[in-house]
Amino acid sequence: MGVMNQMRANMKLVLGFLVVVFVATMSIGGLVGGADITDLISGKKPNAFTVVNGEEISYEQYMRAVDRERESYRERSGQEPTDQQMNQLRDQVWDALVTQVLIRQQVENLGLTATQEEITYYGTENIHPVIRQYFSDEAGNFDSEQYQAALQSPEAANFFLAMENQLRSVIPIEKLQRQIFATANVSEAELREIFAQQTIPYSVEYIFIRNTLWDDEAAQPTDAEIANYYDTHAEDYQQAESRVLQYAAQPLTPTNLDSQLTFDRLVELKHQIRDGRRFEEVAQLNSDDPSGSNGGSLGWFGKGRMVPPFEEAAFSAKKGELVGPVLTRFGYHLIRVDSSRNSGEKKEVLASHILMRITPSQSTREAVRQQLFQLKFLAEEISFQAAADSLGMQINETTPLKLSDTFITGLGAFQPAISFAFRNTVGTISDVLSTDTHMGLFRLESIVPPGPRPLDEVKASIKRKLINDKKMVLAKALADSIYSAIGDDSDLKTLAESRTGLTHQKPASLTADKALPGVGNFPKVWGALRAAEPSTVLPPQEVSRGYVILKLNSRGAFDPVKYNAMRKSLYEKALEARQNAAWTNFLAGLKEEAEIIDNRVKFL
Repeated sequence: MGVMNQMRANMKLVLGFLVVVFVATMSIGGLVGGADITDLISGKKPNAFTVVNGEEISYEQYMRAVDRERESYRERSGQEPTDQQMNQLRDQVWDALVTQVLIRQQVENLGLTATQEEITYYGTENIHPVIRQYFSDEAGNFDSEQYQAALQSPEAANFFLAMENQLRSVIPIEKLQRQIFATANVSEAELREIFAQQTIPYSVEYIFIRNTLWDDEAAQPTDAEIANYYDTHAEDYQQAESRVLQYAAQPLTPTNLDSQLTFDRLVELKHQIRDGRRFEEVAQLNSDDPSGSNGGSLGWFGKGRMVPPFEEAAFSAKKGELVGPVLTRFGYHLIRVDSSRNSGEKKEVLASHILMRITPSQSTREAVRQQLFQLKFLAEEISFQAAADSLGMQINETTPLKLSDTFITGLGAFQPAISFAFRNTVGTISDVLSTDTHMGLFRLESIVPPGPRPLDEVKASIKRKLINDKKMVLAKALADSIYSAIGDDSDLKTLAESRTGLTHQKPASLTADKALPGVGNFPKVWGALRAAEPSTVLPPQEVSRGYVILKLNSRGAFDPVKYNAMRKSLYEKALEARQNAAWTNFLAGLKEEAEIIDNRVKFL
C-alpha cells in the first residue's frame, strides 16, 4: 500500500501534463485545464454548444472545464475570481477546447499514432513526463527507486494501464509538434544579424522634431476632407450586428451594517485564536488576501511598504501580539507580529495577517434585488420608462454593444447583460442580473444590423487621424528644412537650440536592439544607421511621433571571437523562438481554415 499511497500523494490531473504541449497556445492549464478527452473521442453530441469542423463540443463538457479552471484559480490565488476574471477564464477555456479538437483532428488526418515500441521506450528507457510527474517531488526531482517499486507492485497495474492510454494520446501530438518545429530554422546570416544587433555599439546623436510642436488648430481638416476619407476607407468602418440596451442599475455598496458585521466576524476569529486555534489555519480558511494560502504570512517588511493604518499597527505591536481589527482601504485586518529586526538603520517586522474585505451582505444584495424586482413587475404592466419614473429610478441607454463586448460604460464588466441582449428580441425585459459591483434590470431597445458605421459616429476619430496626419506633414517639412541647412561643420545641438521645441540627444553607446531615448525602437531607423558611413547625417527618418535627424558618429566592429563564444546560446534561443512562432502560426492557421460554429451566446 505504501507505493500507491505515495503515488496518490504526488498525483495531479493526468491531462495537466499536456500544458507542455500546448503552452504556446493558452495561458491556463493543460489539455486544456482538465478538459475531458473522453468526451472528445467518444463522438457524443449532447448539444451544439460549439461545432468544430462538424464535431460538437457540448455545453456540459465546457462547463466541466470552466469549473476545473475556477477551482485551479482558487488554489493558486486563495480567492474567488472576479466577474471580469471569470469572463477571461471562460474565453480561454473555450479557445483551448477548440484548439484541442483541431489538434486531434489534424493528428488523425495525418495518421499519427503511438507504436508499442514507443510506449515501451517512454516507460522504461526515457520515462515520459506524463508518468514522471507522479514520481517527482515538488522540486521536480524524479524518484527512480519509487518508480521501480511501483513497476513491481500488482496494485499499480491499473495505474500503468491508464498511463499507457495517456501516452497513446500524447505521443501523436508530440509528433505533430515536432513536424511543425522542423519547419523552423535560423540561418547563419540571421544568427550573425542577431549577434550584431545585440553587441555592436553605435555612437549617435539626433534632433527629434515632434509632431506636437503644432497645436490642433494649425492642422484642422475640413468637413469635405473628413467625408472623403470616410468614403475612401469605408471598409475600415464596417461593424458586426450590435444591440442597444436600456437599463436601470444599482451599485452594490456595503452598508454601515455590512462593515460592522465584517468587524464582528474578525473579532470572533480573534477570540478563537486566543482560545488556542492556530492563526495559520484561520488565515487559510478565512482571509480574503492571497497570503491566506500561506497562513497569512507577509514576510519581512519595513516602513513605507504597507498602507499607513496597517503599518502603524504592525510597528507598534509587541512580538506575538494580535492587533486589530485594523481598518484600511482593503478592509479589516487582524495582524500578528512574529518578530522584528534592524536592517541597517531601518526596523523591519515579520508579520502575518487575516484580511476580511467589506462586501455587501446577502441582505444588502437582496434589498437591491427587491427594488429591481418591483421595477420588473411594473414594467410588465406599463412601459419600462413609466415604471422607472413611478419608482424614481433613472433609465440609461448603452452604446451599441457587440457580441464580443464584455463591458458596459458606467457598469464595468457585465457579461450577463450582453448575453441577454443577443439571446432575445426587441422589447424583452431581463430578470435581475448582477455582477460583483452592480445589479440591473435590462430591456433590449434595438438591434443595429451589420454594415458601415454612420459618419457621425466615426467623424471624431477620422478628424483626429487627419489632424495627426497634417501634423506629420508639418513635421516633415520642418525636418527637411533643417536637414538641408546642415553642412560639414554643422553642430546638431546648436541647430536644435535654434528653434523652440526641438530636442537634441547624444546618448551613451547603444546597440540596435535598444530604443533611441525619447524616440523609441524603429527597425527602419536602425537599418539606415547600419548602412550609413560614420560621420554621416541621415535624411529625416519617420517615427511614430514625428521625424528624427540622426548623425552616426561611430559604429563598432563585428567581434568574431565573441560571436563564436555566444553562437550556441544565440542559436538555441533564436530557434526556440522560431519554433514557438511556427507552432502558434500553425494553430492560428488551423483556426482560420476551420468551420467553427460558436453558439456560446445561446447558452451563457
